[in-house]
Amino acid sequence: MKNALFLMQDIRGGGAELVTLNVVSGIVARGGDVRIHTLNHRRADHALPENLARAGNSVFAARGGRPLSLWRALREADVVVGSLEIKTHLAAVLLGAIFRKPVVLWLHKDLTVFLENKGSAQRVIYKTLFGLNLRFARQTIGVSEGVAQSLRTMFPRHASRIACIYNPIDIARIDSQLERAPAVAAWMQKPFVLSVGRLTSQKGFDLLIRAFAVVAGRVPEVDLVILGQGEERAALERLAAQLGIAQRVHLPGFVSPHQAMARASLVVASSRFEGLSQVLIEALYQGARIVSTDCPSGPREVLDGGRHGTLVANGAVADLADSIVRELTTADTHGAKATRRARAKDFSFDCIVPQWERLLGRV
Repeated sequence: MKNALFLMQDIRGGGAELVTLNVVSGIVARGGDVRIHTLNHRRADHALPENLARAGNSVFAARGGRPLSLWRALREADVVVGSLEIKTHLAAVLLGAIFRKPVVLWLHKDLTVFLENKGSAQRVIYKTLFGLNLRFARQTIGVSEGVAQSLRTMFPRHASRIACIYNPIDIARIDSQLERAPAVAAWMQKPFVLSVGRLTSQKGFDLLIRAFAVVAGRVPEVDLVILGQGEERAALERLAAQLGIAQRVHLPGFVSPHQAMARASLVVASSRFEGLSQVLIEALYQGARIVSTDCPSGPREVLDGGRHGTLVANGAVADLADSIVRELTTADTHGAKATRRARAKDFSFDCIVPQWERLLGRV
């Protein structure tokens, strides 16, 4: 496989950042020569996988690797990967042109829906920049078929160079974290509904809190826990207080979610839009019961059309509340937990990482 350099903005506590670490860790574990260079070395919420090390902006194989300057890493790379949307895409295309390296772009969200939330001037700028990036990229990868198809529809001239590779989960690392899990936190010591993600409008936690205000009156023994950090924290706390449920809504911050997923009565994803939803895949691996908005583009694919969880109309607060209550007040189907765990293994390193190796070798 070729020597590949992945460019990231930073290692903040988001799903796309975790996915990049997972892919690079998986390739390194199989003997591949890959590394990450971050544009900002100060932000690092995610703990690195054990087979990766970090020095400044450079993330590299812990065994046999070494930190490199961006200039040196680009000189040695055979392929440059822009890992996280517009900033790293632009950097990858520009640096690829300067150093004469083929470029792969990696898109983690449905671009059509993402641009709908921008002003008209921003939409024109973003679409122009994405079009230019696609023109100079050898291959563009969407994290779901929905993301890839949205991009093909928007840029039909480049459709033949747009493909899908699902995000992997590091099952061995998840198991290891559970074995070393700390003592059970206070908010895990009673029944709770769990949601996980960056505290932004995209994740729809305001919709979830409004739905939970209905749930709270119908299932009084259950609390709501939202794990994550972000700019909407204060607004979400105010909303919970306004709805009279502040004592039953907990926001512990950025916490590894696996122990909580294993103990939760239900995992809920309330996103307005997604790329794939790493949270849902990890929840499946814990065998958790799931309710998710049927937003573009990933949840329907992860849950196989609703076979492995309940899908509700995007933005439908009343339907979300009803589905949460139904899941909390009915018994799980016999064998469903094992079926959900089996579905998660479709996103394991063994299934996904070889696809990346073939892609990087091919370009």
